[in-house]
Amino acid sequence: MRIQTVSFLLICLFSFACAKKERQVTPAFYHWQTQLQLSPLETLYTDSLHIEKLYVKFFDVDQSDDSEKTKAVAQLQVSHFENKHFEIIPTVFITNRTFYKLEESDLDKLAIQIYEKIKTLKSGFDKSPLTEIQIDCDWSLKTKSKYFTLLRLLREQFESKKTILSATIRLHQIKFFEKTGIPPIDRGMLMFYNMGELSSPETSNSIIDLKLAELYLSRFSEYPIELDIALPIFSWGVLFRDNKMIKLVNNLEASDLADSSRFHKAFENQYKVIKSTYLQGYYLYEGDLIRLEQSPISVVQAAAKKLAALNKAEQLTVSLYHLDTMTLKNYSYDQLQEVYDQFIEY
Repeated sequence: MRIQTVSFLLICLFSFACAKKERQVTPAFYHWQTQLQLSPLETLYTDSLHIEKLYVKFFDVDQSDDSEKTKAVAQLQVSHFENKHFEIIPTVFITNRTFYKLEESDLDKLAIQIYEKIKTLKSGFDKSPLTEIQIDCDWSLKTKSKYFTLLRLLREQFESKKTILSATIRLHQIKFFEKTGIPPIDRGMLMFYNMGELSSPETSNSIIDLKLAELYLSRFSEYPIELDIALPIFSWGVLFRDNKMIKLVNNLEASDLADSSRFHKAFENQYKVIKSTYLQGYYLYEGDLIRLEQSPISVVQAAAKKLAALNKAEQLTVSLYHLDTMTLKNYSYDQLQEVYDQFIEY
């Protein structure tokens, strides 16, 4: 009798230890287009998927090589946008080269300019409180000191202590965080895409590659900042000429390369231009090679399952990159819902 009781207790304890917990998952999208005006299809998807957050790129910060002036470019234009239920998260992309010529004394002014510009743009179409600002920058060892200083100075501008400062994190910045540094932010957004060698002809798919990602995830649990997750649902064509990458063709699909009089499918996702022609307004020469890279839903769902098991945060934002009519046509509601649902249990 005692043996049975002990066995029962052990089974209960084992079941309790193995039981999965549920967490709060906030579904989100990135909006990376310059014009903020959702199409009927984009509205349909955001409604059907109950999207709560929209990470909207407000502008880029850049400094060209031939100029000493740092400036905001690709500024968001808003027309006929009615915000019914989104939490708008202003997102600013800062090029790494911006920091090359900036002096430490310039950073305070830049932080003020960024914050004031965000407030001005947001107040023009969204009156809700500023709950979060996200900065997107793939910093390097040479620029991390200035970038981290800018983040600290930007935080000082926040009028509410409840406003969250987040920033994008790349896979290599997780694995080598002692070297790359930990940005002074409240939360990170792991960009689980653009992980391969884009310019290498040997790369199969630089957007998402689970085997390659595995090499960088071994230290996920050690990263000292809680991470939200961004997953890809986009495609592009990588154009090579004389074995050198010369251009990205966004939103390229296999149907765009189906004309056998102009394109020859050399390998599974590689097409050779056999007749000089135009593609999306760009002139291609005979002999050019196009590598078609996509975000297969099966791979994205598998990535979600993997990351859900690794991420122990009780509250998590899962964002898809990005909200675009051409992109959404390749996925059903149920397929994308499955991506979000993967994160509920952990």
